Amino acid sequence: MIFPRGKFIYRGSHPESLVAKSYINQSPNYLRANLPVYFSTNKNSVRTYGTAVKYKTIKDLNLLDMSNVDQVSELINRTNSENIKKSIKKSFRITNGIIRRSSKLKHDIIVAVFICRLGYDGYYAPELRVKLPQGTFHPEIVLCNARKVLKVYNVKKMLNSRSEKIGVNHTIRKLVNSMFTPIIKKTSPNQKKIFNNNNNNNFSTPSPTRKKLFT
Repeated sequence: MIFPRGKFIYRGSHPESLVAKSYINQSPNYLRANLPVYFSTNKNSVRTYGTAVKYKTIKDLNLLDMSNVDQVSELINRTNSENIKKSIKKSFRITNGIIRRSSKLKHDIIVAVFICRLGYDGYYAPELRVKLPQGTFHPEIVLCNARKVLKVYNVKKMLNSRSEKIGVNHTIRKLVNSMFTPIIKKTSPNQKKIFNNNNNNNFSTPSPTRKKLFT
């Protein structure tokens, strides 16, 4: 699917928002460049992680639609790795002809990196059902090269949020290297410095929420 330029997406992080204030109308060069980055089309959902930073797409994006059963099935068939197949099936379960979202970092990151390696700009998923009968998971967008396709639009007012996890980048990098070592390039000293400075920024998407929270 094509996600058009000029659309707004959001990402929540108190530390990130402090940096973003200096990048209004500029490319977000502070975002990690060596791993996919998670966003949402719903600003309320990202606020569970901290201050919402509003971004604007500057080009049309070719995103894989992870709400489409046929596309998810095809994605599973495009790899011979049982571990990657398992991660896709765990994160985007096909049940009775619909996709149910289950978000766990160890599976989410593998799915995102695999999609990026196939040449997509990332993936899109609208609000999806979760395991619980009435539960829903917020809309999400994952971008492979966020720095190159976005501009910072503005920073929303800070709200209270749960503590952001320390060392998340180290965890996801370890997961990715364990499965994609042959195709993941080593970071340069400068990239490593940037990577380490962003350890307070959330990577995984916010937790599933029920519709009543947004009414």
